[in-house]
Amino acid sequence: MSRDQRLKSQHTAAVRSALDAFVHKPIRLSAEQAEGLLDTLCVRLGYCLAPDDYDAVVANPPTDPQAFAELVMTLDGGGPGDEEMFEAVLDLVFPTFERVARAQAPD
Repeated sequence: MSRDQRLKSQHTAAVRSALDAFVHKPIRLSAEQAEGLLDTLCVRLGYCLAPDDYDAVVANPPTDPQAFAELVMTLDGGGPGDEEMFEAVLDLVFPTFERVARAQAPD
């Protein structure tokens, strides 16, 4: 295994561990946070949802970053099958969930 492959594997393991934490402690984004995230995905990656889909996600956003990324990609007409694009979407989605989780954490 090359150095790059080891680093990618370590990164993937760290991301998977962080994502698993959200399964045990779901995060509820506010409508404003969901709108901001959807707007960012549209502007930065071209994942622009139809108005009805946009409104549905804002009203009831998935409670973990992986599900949010998968839903947006699926509603946009694709799906998470493109691993490189899925990682790009997840890279934008994950920090929002992390910020909300930190803000909701007890002191």
